Amino acid sequence: MGVPLKEKIKKRKKRLLPEKGFIRRSLESEEWRRIERIYKEATPVVLVTVLMEIIAGLELLRVSDYYVLLPGLLLIIPGLMEARGNVVTSLAQRLGSSAHLGLINWDLGINDEVKVNWTATIILSSLLSFVLSLLAYLTAVILKMPHMSFWGFLSIALLMTLIVGTTLSSLTVLVVLLAHRLGLDPDNVTIPIVATLGDIFAVGSLYFIIRIVLFMDHFIKII
Repeated sequence: MGVPLKEKIKKRKKRLLPEKGFIRRSLESEEWRRIERIYKEATPVVLVTVLMEIIAGLELLRVSDYYVLLPGLLLIIPGLMEARGNVVTSLAQRLGSSAHLGLINWDLGINDEVKVNWTATIILSSLLSFVLSLLAYLTAVILKMPHMSFWGFLSIALLMTLIVGTTLSSLTVLVVLLAHRLGLDPDNVTIPIVATLGDIFAVGSLYFIIRIVLFMDHFIKII
């Protein structure tokens, strides 16, 4: 006699269903522990940084009155902030890899590996400042928009590099070394921290940078 239909369905379901203990073994696997660590370390940092980005937005509103005094300011600010964030996060990634390889740590301090990466970041930021200034100026000219002179754009960009770039690069080094010392994975916490602090510090410094440029304009016409 053939196998009853109910028995056939029962056997087929048994083949399709995962064997007993599958979920438990998955949760105890090495892959799941790695995923769990990433979420535990990164989630609190990301939640805090989201709230801090709101503060950066509020700070940006404070300089809105200067958009008229420095025509074309909005052409360069988003580019500067994006470039600064990309450069600093790249530094964080390189230092994080160096920490995993044992090339840098808290006990070694500021060694040659840190110095080379920090210096390269500052040089790259300076070059990007010049390029962004030139592109912002040419864009304003081509579109016939009200704008500052090229020297006005360049002054703002270089001051951003001098004040914000050097500070953020140094802060990135500190966060990577401290995270590694505390047993955290620098890749999980460094980039969200420095990216958010970078936005807040850049926007907060923008007010003073604009005041410096306006002060300089009284002596040498750069606007």
